[in-house]
Amino acid sequence: MNTPGLSLTESTSLTALRAFLLSVLPPCTEVIQGQENRLPEPPDADFVVMTPILRERLETNVTTYFDRYPDAPSLKDVRQPTKLTIQIDVHGPAGADHMQVITTLWRDPYACDAFAAADLDIAPLYASEPRQAPFLNEAQQVETRWSVDLVMQVNPLVTVPQDLAQSLDIGTAGIP
Repeated sequence: MNTPGLSLTESTSLTALRAFLLSVLPPCTEVIQGQENRLPEPPDADFVVMTPILRERLETNVTTYFDRYPDAPSLKDVRQPTKLTIQIDVHGPAGADHMQVITTLWRDPYACDAFAAADLDIAPLYASEPRQAPFLNEAQQVETRWSVDLVMQVNPLVTVPQDLAQSLDIGTAGIP
């Protein structure tokens, strides 16, 4: 391993959040990632856009060492608990109702259970209050949009090689 390995990427976190959203919204509701260039809005009036907006360190790193001698090189895992904030924009005429479902279940053990079932080191923390934010589409028409910040804790591990001593020779240094 020459470059550090990351156990929990932003893509993995967004995929887990998307799975949760799809599980609580009506079938055929599209959930897409924001800030993608040259992609039109989904064709259905009701859809959701997820945009990561903040990553905040929650605590000091937690380091774990793995001595794998003689079978493999030793490793060090460094975990940085992080608060990840994702802005969720719910578009369409059913946006207010969809937002009510999302925020209600995000603040419920239902969301905790959903992320636990995914077997990822992710947990919902809290959500901001939903806000109505009109959206001007590509045809310069105003669409209904509700926005909320969903906040979760992610605990990514960065794995790097670690040199460990298998034995030490202790002696005196040049004392006659």
